[in-house]
Amino acid sequence: MKTSLSYGHYYDYDELKAALEGFARQYPGLCTLESNCVTEKGREQFVMTLTNKDAGDALSKPGWYLDGNIHAGEVTASMVALHFIDTLLTGYAGDEQIRRLLDRFTVYVIPRVSPDGAEVYLHSPAHLRSADRADHPKAGGLFPTDLDGDGVIRSMRVPSPYGAWKKDPDDPSRLCLRSPSDTEGDFFDLYAEGLWEDGDTDEDNLQPKKPDWSLDFNRNFPFGWYPAPRQPGAGDYPLSNPECKALADFVIAHPNIGGASIGHTSGGLLLYPPGTMPSAKAAPQDLKVLREIAAMGQEELGYVPLNIFDSFLSDQENYDSGAFDDWCYQCRGIPAYTVEYWDLPGKAGVPFPWGSKEPESTAQQLQRFEACRAWVRENAPQYNLDWIPWEHPQLGPVEIGGLQSKFTLQNPPEAFLEAESFEDAIRNAISLGGDSDTIGAITGAVAWAYYGRDGIQPDMRSMLDEIRLPEDLQTVVDDFAEYCAGHAGTGR
Repeated sequence: MKTSLSYGHYYDYDELKAALEGFARQYPGLCTLESNCVTEKGREQFVMTLTNKDAGDALSKPGWYLDGNIHAGEVTASMVALHFIDTLLTGYAGDEQIRRLLDRFTVYVIPRVSPDGAEVYLHSPAHLRSADRADHPKAGGLFPTDLDGDGVIRSMRVPSPYGAWKKDPDDPSRLCLRSPSDTEGDFFDLYAEGLWEDGDTDEDNLQPKKPDWSLDFNRNFPFGWYPAPRQPGAGDYPLSNPECKALADFVIAHPNIGGASIGHTSGGLLLYPPGTMPSAKAAPQDLKVLREIAAMGQEELGYVPLNIFDSFLSDQENYDSGAFDDWCYQCRGIPAYTVEYWDLPGKAGVPFPWGSKEPESTAQQLQRFEACRAWVRENAPQYNLDWIPWEHPQLGPVEIGGLQSKFTLQNPPEAFLEAESFEDAIRNAISLGGDSDTIGAITGAVAWAYYGRDGIQPDMRSMLDEIRLPEDLQTVVDDFAEYCAGHAGTGR
């Protein structure tokens, strides 16, 4: 796919705004940039309308909607949306499929639903759900804080004779569960890096503080809305957040929207409604269509399609609701998919068992985390910190370490933004045009070396396994490999 921007880092508000305004100036016949709302901090929630204006008015054509970053930390989704805009505009002149798309249809893109929250996420150590606005704050407890000043809130292991954790004897950088027979040795409690707001560090009071910034924009939509405490973060009333009301108003004002893709991270999933009742109670024809469209998405992306209520929710009695996808589908009749980009556990070889009704053991969860940590240490070591000693102002000697979770667990490391798999790399290389067979061959060799055989999608791997070199050429390759192995480290 031809694009004109660089995607080697996450764009903050000013960069995103400049990129969108640049496209609007460069392609006035294909796109219109508007402000959908202005946030409490004075930032704009931009919407880009893409269509060939000479081929008809935007509202006169069937429309499709894409957004991202309704959750502050899910900045991958805004980069996906920007990349999509870039692909359509940059490729219009030379790509017949893109040209047909924008001649016949209208595409609406809101790259960053929560610009205030994303700006805090990108420019501070803080984690937050949607926006930096207080939501029924409650004093007391552990407040996550960057104690060592490295710009990251990691984990903190605190020595305690009652601790549930001990150092792995084979790798002291790892923790393993203490068993009932472990009565001697060093044991630890595990917390987020931070301070106790009320200063009370008695063993019985070491509880996490309720986040001040706990608003969840994706629980603020009218369908299935519940107030706190039934639905934490839902806001004082439906559409109480201006960013959410702006989305609903936009969809209502554009009745030509016939499909929606709502960008989140993470999981590598294609989630489809309903999310407020079992799929068995939904309209059968609707479910048939939703599943068939999701299957097409799986073929393109490799992401797993799941019904939200049946397979994604962990609690089907007190389920999460008030979500944008359910409102689009249940109130506006729009097939709306939540796309969970990025899947670190899958990359690490220990995917999450989505859809399973059996609860995982702590040992299984720990195995997955350690696999993820091993992947990060190999592929993005700058985001891992082995434990370092620190003098905590309230607790005394502790250790700080672990992953920078923002750009490992929640979002991909920057190097993986454009291609997160072997197939992605090949597709991107070939779509550049030019000497595509040579570019594809070189990319394939490099991607194979990087991802390894097990990192290739099973269907593509089976095709590659059927490819065999001619016998005489295979002999040359084997002889060369044997020579290299025999002379490794000899300087010859």
